[in-house]
Parts: sequence; structure tokens; C-alpha cells
Amino acid sequence: PYDLEDNFYDYLEGVIENAKQNGTSGAYLTFAIDNLCSIISWYNVEFADALMQKLLTAIEEELGQNHVTYQLNLDHFAIVLPESTEEETLAILHKINDVISE
Repeated sequence: PYDLEDNFYDYLEGVIENAKQNGTSGAYLTFAIDNLCSIISWYNVEFADALMQKLLTAIEEELGQNHVTYQLNLDHFAIVLPESTEEETLAILHKINDVISE
């Protein structure tokens, strides 16, 4: 995932402007990895990083190309889905839920 230094807010503003100009819609999803600090204290930072990377890689593989994932802080992430309809967004949410549940 990209981090905030990669101009997340500029990118998000561009997506919103593009949607306004073209009459399209999109989605902005956020999620957190619960108990990440506990995982770090029980195991270590490297284990938690590996766990997060595995989860994010699985999500990105499931979503395909038309999205951008950002790490907002240690345990909070955002996914921007430009030009995504409500139906497409709901399908993506189900895919993400399936990945997280595994």
C-alpha cells in the first residue's frame, strides 16, 4: 500500500473532481486491524508487519487493478475505488470480508 507521503489527499481530491466532472461515482473504504498493538506486544513488530502485508497482498490480489490502497497509520488503511458503482463496491466489500475471514 501507499502511505500518506504519496499524496493521498491530492489523489483523493483528484478522484472526487473527476467523478464530479464525468458524473461518475466512486468509493472510499477504511478499515482497521483490531488488536494490532496486542499482536506486537505478544509477538514482535516483524510478525505484525508480515501479518499485515499478507492480509493487504491478499486484498490487493482480490481487488485487481482499479483501486489504490493507502496505509493511513499503523493499523488503519484506506481503499479508494474510483468510478466504482454501489453494486461493484458491495461486491468488493464481500471479497474483502472473505479475505479477512480466512
